[in-house]
Amino acid sequence: MTQETWALVGDIGGTNARFALVTPGQVELQHVEILACRDYDNLDAAVADYLGRYGATVREACLAFACPVNGQVIRMTNNHWCFDRDVMQDKLGLETFKIVNDFTAMALGMLHVHDEHLRRIGGPEVGGKGVRLVIGPGTGLGVSALVPAIENWIPLATEGGHIEFGAINEEELRIREWLGGALAGYPWSAFSVVTGW
Repeated sequence: MTQETWALVGDIGGTNARFALVTPGQVELQHVEILACRDYDNLDAAVADYLGRYGATVREACLAFACPVNGQVIRMTNNHWCFDRDVMQDKLGLETFKIVNDFTAMALGMLHVHDEHLRRIGGPEVGGKGVRLVIGPGTGLGVSALVPAIENWIPLATEGGHIEFGAINEEELRIREWLGGALAGYPWSAFSVVTGW
């Protein structure tokens, strides 16, 4: 592979690391691969293996991680990888290295989803732009949102899967009682309730 303008994109979870190459400014993914995180000691080993498969050299990367990404050191929530942003950028030889939360990346992707594919949940119809929510399973339970601003959208990174499940009505109290045996001794997080773990 001789294209010099590739950029690396990826979605790094607790179980798998999904990588692809893109031409900067484009959205079409090329050479998509899914690698098992357990097979690699660290992120740079997985990236090196992936890029080596295609003989690709990249100067830019944007990777989405299933963990909080607001500090200098990124510690994966459900896998053993941990790294310093600047050290990793140097190791990978990148001029640009962007790191985002995985569900924040999905929330930003909603900007490209047509309204007919969105569904309102709860509450009355709102005129204009309303808050958009992304929630989904992975190794954990991911949650993010887009909040409308005057001229654009503000993405909210959360660790919503770790919030406490607070039963507020009869049905939710019955669910909590039913799950009581399975979750005895564990925190009542949204993740625990959804997965039964």
